[in-house]
Amino acid sequence: MSEEKERLRFCLSFDQRNLVFFRADLRHFYWFAETDRAKGGPTPAFYYDQMANDPALLRNVYSFLGPALIPLALRYKADGNTTALHALNGLYKQMPPEVIPPNVKMALPEVFAPTVMAAPQLVARTPDACSEGQIDQFVKLVEAGGEVTSEGLVDRVRGAASLIFLTQLQGIAALKHPQPGYRQTVSTKSGVPLSEAAFPFELGWVFVVPAARGNRYANDLVRAAVATAGGRGIFATSREDNMPMHRALEKFGFARAGQCYPSERGDYKFVTGGVKYSHLGRG
Repeated sequence: MSEEKERLRFCLSFDQRNLVFFRADLRHFYWFAETDRAKGGPTPAFYYDQMANDPALLRNVYSFLGPALIPLALRYKADGNTTALHALNGLYKQMPPEVIPPNVKMALPEVFAPTVMAAPQLVARTPDACSEGQIDQFVKLVEAGGEVTSEGLVDRVRGAASLIFLTQLQGIAALKHPQPGYRQTVSTKSGVPLSEAAFPFELGWVFVVPAARGNRYANDLVRAAVATAGGRGIFATSREDNMPMHRALEKFGFARAGQCYPSERGDYKFVTGGVKYSHLGRG
């Protein structure tokens, strides 16, 4: 219990930095806590947006951010969280060398002089080819995305056309067989015709764990999912404010269509609407 309390205090201390960064107009980096299923308690996590290529802005942000990340790196080192350390390494590579003192770099070789890590690999499988453990892992990551109804989720996952895994459990995506009722609901609300003949598949459940974000893995997941469609039509829905996902969809031939519509998930306060896409590469 003492370890869990210590973790919670650590996470809260980083949450307080959000306010400091906000007041300093450094709104590109966000601290939060996520539940660690293995340890049964909160663990610190972070997310960052791409910044404009403005030298003055970058210096200002990095002068605050570089030193502030050191306690987080030490925590990840103590926890043995190599995925998060790798993500921090990617962020520090964007910073000027003088931001971090040499003695700190020597104390954190996992971040500043890491050994070469194997790049995550993408694996596409049909649900029938997945083990029970793989199905369970996929379902847990879908639930971690927080935008689905858990009831019947296992059956929906088993009914998908293909499941995409980013190895080391860093991300997932799927090419789904949308149910007729769901397809009609999306079509009616968005105003976009979605016949099964034109769009037999739906791209969905694209999720990258917070510690692995910033590496453009969403692009890789979307690419892998689209490749399993065999050139047939795909549609996808996305939150209106999820710009990184919009960019990933557009990169692989999706075009915004129809009108935004409100989410029915009233228990998820961050969902305010959706954006409808149709895939242009259908054969």
